[in-house]
Amino acid sequence: MQIVIDIPEKMYNEIIERENHSTVDSLILDGIPLPEHHGRLIDADALNISHDVFLPRLKGNVVGCPMDAVFADEINDAPTIIEAED
Repeated sequence: MQIVIDIPEKMYNEIIERENHSTVDSLILDGIPLPEHHGRLIDADALNISHDVFLPRLKGNVVGCPMDAVFADEINDAPTIIEAED
């Protein structure tokens, strides 16, 4: 199972400095920090972008329309896993 937690940087640094790590400490230290000021995080693999979705949408678009426009609705409507940071 994967879980995202938000801990103060001061607490994270205190865990790093400890000589003996508890099981929870070790789990936290094995985690991957998110970059500061990241955007909205979604599960891109769950997007419904397939030929069945793509081709009918292309027919309604003007020739030469950027591919990004075809998928913009899918991306915008994707469930958010983690909100963007300010």
